[in-house]
Amino acid sequence: MEVTQKIPMTGPEGKTNHRTVPLALVKDQYNYVAPFRVGEKSEYALWFLTTDDILTILNENEHHIVELRVICKHELTGLGSVFVRTYSKHDIKEGTFKSGNTFEIVN
Repeated sequence: MEVTQKIPMTGPEGKTNHRTVPLALVKDQYNYVAPFRVGEKSEYALWFLTTDDILTILNENEHHIVELRVICKHELTGLGSVFVRTYSKHDIKEGTFKSGNTFEIVN
């Protein structure tokens, strides 16, 4: 798991580039992730904690984003996948995630 802050910078010819600043994670690796199975316990869900204040980072500038990058490899084949999701200050909400294959907040 990698978490980075993306800060927009004006580059040559007025094009936008992003400066990438890594954020600290308390634990960034798990040796095992349970498979996703519909209707069962959500044992495949993992928590990642950072010591950086993400809300402050996102509120500093409306154009700042935080990117989460999850890199997974199959234990036997070594084949991997990378999953990337970006968040802005408009995506941060208080509540509890709905169980299942969703990012929906229920409260």
